[in-house]
Amino acid sequence: MSSCFWTISFNKAHCDREIESCLDCVKTALDIGAGTGRFSLRLAARGVQVTHLDISNGMIEEACQLASQAGLIEKMIFQQGRLTDVANYPRASI
Repeated sequence: MSSCFWTISFNKAHCDREIESCLDCVKTALDIGAGTGRFSLRLAARGVQVTHLDISNGMIEEACQLASQAGLIEKMIFQQGRLTDVANYPRASI
């Protein structure tokens, strides 16, 4: 179990560093399968306007609550939908 914990922790930290290194000019982001907002919230905290898309209303509600608690609610748009719904967004908004 200990080995698994460290592997997961390292992978999350590595992923977070990689994302942070690519955000300099990013103004908007679409987080698909956003769940409770692990990435959406971090992006919004960096000043990125985030569209948070998830199929689960429960996940969206939790993410919305976390965003509100963090003072990030105005940087986020919450949408319930599927990955296939992305085809309905105008090209410029993706």
